[in-house]
Amino acid sequence: MRTKDERPSTTLRTGPSTRLETGPSTRLRTGTRMNNEARRIRRFRARGLSLIEALISLAIIASLLTAVGMAYNAAADAIQVNDQFFRASQAARVSVNYIMAEVRKCQSGVVSETCLELTTATGVKHTYALTDGKVKMTVDGLVPFTCCMASNVNSLKFNTDGETISMTVAITIGSNQVVLNGSAIPRRAVEYQ
Repeated sequence: MRTKDERPSTTLRTGPSTRLETGPSTRLRTGTRMNNEARRIRRFRARGLSLIEALISLAIIASLLTAVGMAYNAAADAIQVNDQFFRASQAARVSVNYIMAEVRKCQSGVVSETCLELTTATGVKHTYALTDGKVKMTVDGLVPFTCCMASNVNSLKFNTDGETISMTVAITIGSNQVVLNGSAIPRRAVEYQ
């Protein structure tokens, strides 16, 4: 119970961590109680992460970085396979267009299932064949040479019906495959009316 002279104890807050107590039983405290409270406040402020909290946060960060690394690696692999497939299919497309243009301009041609031999308008012999997964062109001119026209070729076939020469090229990279076709008639064989 309180007597008349005693006033109720009040707490006055002057900041987020400072407490000032007033009342009849409270004097300006410089003793042990105030020092203990100040030490507790300082200890609470200076406190950082415990070892367990640091280890848990380190494990979470490591797993996130591992997931980001795996996603980056998968994206880089997909880009590389895509690039290889695009380059191979584009080279095959250009090869088909080039060979069919040469067929249109040739004087004569000899067709087998895997090889095409054309004699151009200038009398130079061009041979197109599949060798080691590559479409190669051999030119028998003054200085004979062989060049690679397309790579990653799974199959190359030439057909003729006596007038038209057609070709089929299959490109395979990984599980992706594209088949390209082309056909042409030598213009010298066409009779215009």
